[in-house]
Amino acid sequence: MNPLVVAADVYLPGLILPLLNVYGLFGLFAFLVVLLLLETLVLVLVKWAGFGRALLASLLMNLISTILGVILDLTLWDWQLWWVILIAFAASVIVEGGVLMLMKQTTFRLNIIAAVAANLASYLILILPAYLFVMAL
Repeated sequence: MNPLVVAADVYLPGLILPLLNVYGLFGLFAFLVVLLLLETLVLVLVKWAGFGRALLASLLMNLISTILGVILDLTLWDWQLWWVILIAFAASVIVEGGVLMLMKQTTFRLNIIAAVAANLASYLILILPAYLFVMAL
């Protein structure tokens, strides 16, 4: 299996096919909905915005970072996994922080804190367990 199992953040593209094969389209959809809701909740908790605007931001952040993940998946496929995870996380924070800056031009610090918090939550609560599950198949 490709070591870059990377994000709906940057680490998601490599998880899509295995999750689809195991759980089907409904399971993949459920995973993506939970990911969006988790990151939306984090954005609300760090007081970035209310639920509706945070949900839109989460959708846009993850759409753009997933596209970046596909590009990284094609270029870093033979790198050691821990490097890939670090690069994917950093790319997620940079891209998603940029999306937040475009949507809400408040302080740079708030947008970066929101991007880091959302990515920590999604990587630790969803993506890492999903990756470990896929690797165990």
